Amino acid sequence: MEFDIEQIDILIKLKSYLRMGGYPEEEKEIDYILCQYDSKNIMIKKQFLNKLICLCHVKAYGDLYIPNIEYDKWISFLSEVSNVFQKLLSQIETQIKNLPISSIVYNGKDYDVFSDAVSWIQGDHVLVFLLKENDKYFQDNIVAVDFEGKYLWSSKDTINIENRDGAVFVSLKQRKKDSLHAAAWVGINYELDMNTGMILNRVITK
Repeated sequence: MEFDIEQIDILIKLKSYLRMGGYPEEEKEIDYILCQYDSKNIMIKKQFLNKLICLCHVKAYGDLYIPNIEYDKWISFLSEVSNVFQKLLSQIETQIKNLPISSIVYNGKDYDVFSDAVSWIQGDHVLVFLLKENDKYFQDNIVAVDFEGKYLWSSKDTINIENRDGAVFVSLKQRKKDSLHAAAWVGINYELDMNTGMILNRVITK
Protein backbone atom coordinates (compact mmCIF):
# COMPACT_ATOMS: atom_id res chain seq x y z
CA MET A 1 0.00 0.00 0.00
CA GLU A 2 1.64 3.21 -1.18
CA PHE A 3 0.64 6.87 -1.12
CA ASP A 4 -1.82 7.66 -3.89
CA ILE A 5 -2.03 10.91 -5.85
CA GLU A 6 -4.43 12.54 -3.37
CA GLN A 7 -2.15 11.80 -0.42
CA ILE A 8 1.00 12.97 -2.21
CA ASP A 9 -0.70 16.16 -3.42
CA ILE A 10 -1.91 17.06 0.06
CA LEU A 11 1.57 16.51 1.54
CA ILE A 12 3.15 18.68 -1.16
CA LYS A 13 0.60 21.37 -0.36
CA LEU A 14 1.36 21.08 3.36
CA LYS A 15 5.11 21.35 2.71
CA SER A 16 4.47 24.43 0.58
CA TYR A 17 2.51 26.10 3.38
CA LEU A 18 5.22 25.27 5.91
CA ARG A 19 7.83 26.76 3.60
CA MET A 20 5.75 29.92 3.19
CA GLY A 21 5.52 30.23 6.96
CA GLY A 22 9.24 29.72 7.46
CA TYR A 23 9.07 26.43 9.39
CA PRO A 24 12.03 24.36 8.09
CA GLU A 25 11.99 21.83 10.95
CA GLU A 26 8.34 20.95 10.38
CA GLU A 27 9.02 20.71 6.64
CA LYS A 28 11.87 18.26 7.34
CA GLU A 29 9.53 16.13 9.44
CA ILE A 30 7.21 15.68 6.47
CA ASP A 31 10.17 14.84 4.20
CA TYR A 32 11.44 12.26 6.70
CA ILE A 33 8.09 10.52 6.89
CA LEU A 34 7.80 10.42 3.10
CA CYS A 35 11.27 8.87 2.84
CA GLN A 36 10.40 6.17 5.36
CA TYR A 37 7.07 5.28 3.83
CA ASP A 38 8.50 3.28 0.92
CA SER A 39 9.07 0.37 3.31
CA LYS A 40 7.12 -2.83 2.61
CA ASN A 41 6.86 -3.36 6.35
CA ILE A 42 3.22 -2.82 7.35
CA MET A 43 4.06 -2.17 10.99
CA ILE A 44 6.57 0.55 10.05
CA LYS A 45 3.94 2.16 7.81
CA LYS A 46 1.50 2.17 10.69
CA GLN A 47 4.10 3.75 12.98
CA PHE A 48 4.90 6.56 10.56
CA LEU A 49 1.27 7.20 9.69
CA ASN A 50 0.51 7.64 13.37
CA LYS A 51 3.34 10.14 13.60
CA LEU A 52 2.22 11.93 10.46
CA ILE A 53 -1.36 12.25 11.70
CA CYS A 54 -0.08 13.57 15.02
CA LEU A 55 2.16 16.13 13.31
CA CYS A 56 -0.59 17.35 11.00
CA HIS A 57 -3.25 17.48 13.66
CA VAL A 58 -4.80 20.87 14.42
CA LYS A 59 -3.21 20.87 17.88
CA ALA A 60 0.26 20.33 16.43
CA TYR A 61 0.30 22.87 13.59
CA GLY A 62 -2.79 24.97 14.29
CA ASP A 63 -0.87 27.77 16.00
CA LEU A 64 1.65 28.19 13.17
CA TYR A 65 1.27 31.45 11.28
CA ILE A 66 1.05 30.96 7.52
CA PRO A 67 1.01 34.17 5.45
CA ASN A 68 -1.66 34.70 2.80
CA ILE A 69 -4.03 32.10 4.25
CA GLU A 70 -6.88 32.81 6.65
CA TYR A 71 -6.69 31.04 9.99
CA ASP A 72 -9.99 29.22 9.49
CA LYS A 73 -8.82 27.90 6.11
CA TRP A 74 -5.51 26.77 7.62
CA ILE A 75 -7.33 24.85 10.38
CA SER A 76 -9.70 23.33 7.81
CA PHE A 77 -6.77 22.23 5.66
CA LEU A 78 -5.02 20.57 8.62
CA SER A 79 -8.23 18.71 9.42
CA GLU A 80 -8.39 17.54 5.81
CA VAL A 81 -4.80 16.28 6.02
CA SER A 82 -5.59 14.33 9.19
CA ASN A 83 -8.74 12.81 7.66
CA VAL A 84 -6.93 11.64 4.52
CA PHE A 85 -4.25 9.81 6.49
CA GLN A 86 -6.68 8.52 9.10
CA LYS A 87 -8.41 6.69 6.25
CA LEU A 88 -5.12 5.21 5.07
CA LEU A 89 -4.23 4.18 8.63
CA SER A 90 -7.62 2.50 8.95
CA GLN A 91 -6.94 0.51 5.77
CA ILE A 92 -3.57 -0.65 7.13
CA GLU A 93 -5.07 -1.63 10.49
CA THR A 94 -7.74 -3.65 8.66
CA GLN A 95 -5.02 -5.32 6.59
CA ILE A 96 -3.15 -6.27 9.77
CA LYS A 97 -6.33 -7.49 11.45
CA ASN A 98 -7.18 -9.70 8.47
CA LEU A 99 -3.82 -11.44 8.30
CA PRO A 100 -4.40 -15.20 8.18
CA ILE A 101 -1.96 -15.75 11.04
CA SER A 102 -2.28 -14.35 14.54
CA SER A 103 -0.06 -16.71 16.53
CA ILE A 104 2.80 -19.17 16.12
CA VAL A 105 3.96 -22.18 18.06
CA TYR A 106 7.65 -22.18 18.98
CA ASN A 107 9.43 -24.52 21.38
CA GLY A 108 6.06 -26.05 22.23
CA LYS A 109 4.46 -22.75 23.26
CA ASP A 110 1.90 -20.55 21.53
CA TYR A 111 2.79 -16.88 21.00
CA ASP A 112 0.53 -14.05 19.91
CA VAL A 113 2.27 -12.30 17.04
CA PHE A 114 1.48 -8.77 18.19
CA SER A 115 1.38 -8.87 22.00
CA ASP A 116 4.18 -11.40 22.60
CA ALA A 117 6.54 -10.39 19.82
CA VAL A 118 8.10 -7.52 17.97
CA SER A 119 6.81 -8.34 14.51
CA TRP A 120 7.92 -7.48 11.02
CA ILE A 121 5.49 -7.98 8.16
CA GLN A 122 7.73 -7.98 5.10
CA GLY A 123 5.99 -7.76 1.76
CA ASP A 124 3.12 -10.19 1.53
CA HIS A 125 4.63 -13.40 2.82
CA VAL A 126 7.23 -13.23 5.62
CA LEU A 127 6.76 -12.50 9.30
CA VAL A 128 9.79 -12.14 11.56
CA PHE A 129 9.46 -12.12 15.33
CA LEU A 130 11.64 -11.18 18.24
CA LEU A 131 9.96 -13.39 20.84
CA LYS A 132 9.78 -12.58 24.54
CA GLU A 133 8.79 -14.51 27.64
CA ASN A 134 7.73 -12.65 30.80
CA ASP A 135 9.24 -9.49 29.31
CA LYS A 136 12.66 -11.17 29.09
CA TYR A 137 14.37 -12.32 25.95
CA PHE A 138 15.18 -16.00 25.68
CA GLN A 139 17.62 -18.10 23.68
CA ASP A 140 17.44 -18.24 19.87
CA ASN A 141 14.56 -15.79 19.85
CA ILE A 142 14.39 -14.80 16.17
CA VAL A 143 11.89 -16.85 14.18
CA ALA A 144 10.39 -16.39 10.70
CA VAL A 145 7.16 -17.96 9.47
CA ASP A 146 4.89 -17.37 6.48
CA PHE A 147 1.27 -16.26 6.61
CA GLU A 148 0.10 -19.86 6.86
CA GLY A 149 2.22 -20.38 9.97
CA LYS A 150 4.80 -22.49 8.14
CA TYR A 151 8.21 -22.36 9.82
CA LEU A 152 10.84 -20.76 7.55
CA TRP A 153 13.97 -20.20 9.61
CA SER A 154 15.26 -19.20 13.04
CA SER A 155 18.46 -17.79 14.51
CA LYS A 156 19.29 -21.30 15.76
CA ASP A 157 19.34 -22.57 12.16
CA THR A 158 21.42 -19.82 10.61
CA ILE A 159 23.70 -18.30 13.26
CA ASN A 160 26.62 -20.36 14.53
CA ILE A 161 27.27 -19.38 18.15
CA GLU A 162 29.53 -21.84 20.00
CA ASN A 163 27.82 -21.26 23.34
CA ARG A 164 24.08 -21.30 22.66
CA ASP A 165 23.51 -19.74 26.10
CA GLY A 166 24.84 -16.58 24.47
CA ALA A 167 22.40 -16.81 21.58
CA VAL A 168 20.02 -14.33 23.15
CA PHE A 169 19.17 -11.46 20.82
CA VAL A 170 18.36 -8.20 22.55
CA SER A 171 17.47 -6.05 19.54
CA LEU A 172 16.20 -6.53 16.01
CA LYS A 173 16.05 -3.68 13.51
CA GLN A 174 15.42 -3.37 9.81
CA ARG A 175 17.92 -0.91 8.33
CA LYS A 176 17.90 -2.06 4.72
CA LYS A 177 15.13 -3.28 2.44
CA ASP A 178 15.84 -7.00 2.72
CA SER A 179 18.00 -7.36 5.81
CA LEU A 180 17.73 -7.34 9.58
CA HIS A 181 20.30 -6.21 12.13
CA ALA A 182 20.31 -8.46 15.19
CA ALA A 183 22.38 -7.75 18.31
CA ALA A 184 23.31 -10.83 20.35
CA TRP A 185 23.81 -10.66 24.12
CA VAL A 186 27.39 -12.00 23.71
CA GLY A 187 28.41 -8.79 21.93
CA ILE A 188 28.07 -9.69 18.27
CA ASN A 189 25.96 -7.78 15.77
CA TYR A 190 24.64 -9.69 12.78
CA GLU A 191 23.17 -8.52 9.50
CA LEU A 192 20.75 -11.22 8.36
CA ASP A 193 19.02 -11.82 5.06
CA MET A 194 15.32 -11.19 5.71
CA ASN A 195 14.16 -14.10 3.56
CA THR A 196 16.63 -16.82 4.58
CA GLY A 197 18.14 -15.74 7.89
CA MET A 198 21.63 -16.27 6.51
CA ILE A 199 24.44 -14.05 7.81
CA LEU A 200 25.40 -11.16 5.50
CA ASN A 201 27.76 -9.45 7.91
CA ARG A 202 29.11 -9.97 11.44
CA VAL A 203 30.68 -7.38 13.79
CA ILE A 204 32.11 -8.09 17.25
CA THR A 205 31.23 -5.20 19.59
CA LYS A 206 32.93 -6.25 22.83
